Amino acid sequence: VLKTNTMKLLSAIILTLLCLSQHASSQVVVAARYVSNNSDAYDEIYQTTDALTSGVEVGLGYWFRLKNKRMEFTPEVSYTALSGADNISGSSINVNFNTLIYPLDFHSDCDACPTFSKEGGLVKKGFHWIISPGLIMNSSSHDDGREFDNTTWRVGVGAGLDIGLTNLITIAPFAVYNFGGGYDLLSTMDDAKYRQFHIGLRSTFRFDKNRW
Repeated sequence: VLKTNTMKLLSAIILTLLCLSQHASSQVVVAARYVSNNSDAYDEIYQTTDALTSGVEVGLGYWFRLKNKRMEFTPEVSYTALSGADNISGSSINVNFNTLIYPLDFHSDCDACPTFSKEGGLVKKGFHWIISPGLIMNSSSHDDGREFDNTTWRVGVGAGLDIGLTNLITIAPFAVYNFGGGYDLLSTMDDAKYRQFHIGLRSTFRFDKNRW
């Protein structure tokens, strides 16, 4: 169950991203991920097995890039819903600063990549490494009334492939492994580290005037 102040924070962050995306010519990013969650900390807290093992995460962000290098950035706010055994539910609000690095085309000034209107192979233009530092605000609860909340950091590393559908729309399947600080939910769980694996799809809508 998300707390009132957390919802207010989420609303403020989303509003900020929307304002920034308008300023950046409506270069909006929408992402959805399947989440495989390491639930060891929750297993001990709720005294069960497989407490919160999987879920989905959806995010909204905006896109910008370096001018002369193939390095792109997609700051994002996302929401994760987790489920598992014994009537336990969990969720988190996440702030991610996704950095995309294109090693096969790094020195290119390919402003319109990876659209099919430009020459070059799909893998060369579209393959990228992902580095994603961020902040997560966790909340979980059991039907018996037990609740736990905490905030911690995470860093994701992975890879993706841009596929240009049109001059305005790009989709990218990706996979990311996330690790981070301890949950710190109980004094006995200080060493319970954050571990998640994400596989998902990112859609980028770049409504730049020079792309029409």
